[in-house]
Amino acid sequence: MGVFILVAVGGYLAKGVIFTKTFAIYFLIQSLLSFLLGQIIWKKIEKLKQNHMTDKYKEFRRTDTHLWSKGRFIFGVTFLFPFRLIAMTVVVSIYLFLIVVLTIGHDQSKPLKGIKGFLYRLTNRIFPRLALLAAGYFRMGYTKKEDYDYSKWLGKDYKNTQESKRDYAVSSTSNHSAWTDLFIVLIIQRGASFVSKEEIKSVPLFGRVGKALNTIFFERGSSKENKEKVLSQIQERQKETDENKGEGLILHIFGEGFTTNNSHILPFKKGVFSLGLPVKPIAIKYSSAYFSPAHDIIPMGLHFIFLLSQISNYCEATELPIFEPNEYLYKNHLKPGEEKWVPFSRAVRESIAETLQLPTSEATLSEKLACKDQYLGKAKAD
Repeated sequence: MGVFILVAVGGYLAKGVIFTKTFAIYFLIQSLLSFLLGQIIWKKIEKLKQNHMTDKYKEFRRTDTHLWSKGRFIFGVTFLFPFRLIAMTVVVSIYLFLIVVLTIGHDQSKPLKGIKGFLYRLTNRIFPRLALLAAGYFRMGYTKKEDYDYSKWLGKDYKNTQESKRDYAVSSTSNHSAWTDLFIVLIIQRGASFVSKEEIKSVPLFGRVGKALNTIFFERGSSKENKEKVLSQIQERQKETDENKGEGLILHIFGEGFTTNNSHILPFKKGVFSLGLPVKPIAIKYSSAYFSPAHDIIPMGLHFIFLLSQISNYCEATELPIFEPNEYLYKNHLKPGEEKWVPFSRAVRESIAETLQLPTSEATLSEKLACKDQYLGKAKAD
């Protein structure tokens, strides 16, 4: 009997040694390949660091290039990025699988109820947070600012004089600085649907997640007819949510329509404000000692690698009270020639800016594209 035990223990130890050696070989090969990849990428990064940027594009330009360190980057690419990439892939894949399974045969215009609804909300609470952890966000600040005062926009006694009895929002909106905004919104809303550019469909995993979340996709620079079609889809979703008393998959729209470097709040687009229905504002801010998590003009692939190679990142989200426009807003803040959605959007935008203590700016997408061309060396500096 003792012989059998010794043989079993010996076999177990032998397997352990083989596994350890296999893992060690894998780790060495992976580290070597990652190190070489880091060297290649850094050559491209050095060119970007040398590109001259003016203050003209202060809302989009990189302000952290002087902090980029080759040693820190190579270390991160070699020892952090591979494992975080695997973790991100696993987490997002499981999340996608669960979302698809929970919504099989479900009419997405109606809220999920019962055990499926509970599991859906739980899934959106856990897995987006795990995805942020995989991206190096070990800390996420969150504040629900229920006492935020809208009296500047809605009048001193607005809480008691609102004609509508709605205690829910039909949409939410926020500023937009990075692809990780999506995870933050999913955590806060415990599930959400989005409006996103068509190119996201082709991004591995993220495109499939977008489809599973019933995202409204649009083409950047599309015709007036297509823009009206997208607006119609947004309005239809808002009406559905209103009919469901705010339950179900709430539509979230990034008000600015494109990302900035998280230093200014740009004008918000018409979509979420067009029907004058209640909106929940969310303010998002990022910080880091070295590489800024804001995805402004840096190429998506490079941003993804840089972010996952950084030791730690930090994000903070503030959920403001529901904002519902009233006659006071239109009477006191509607300027001649403006449509009603304009003061509505301005009020929400400035509330988010005040919360984040950031200035507003009137910068446009064309300015961002010009800044990007200059940064990537496709255009001369001004």
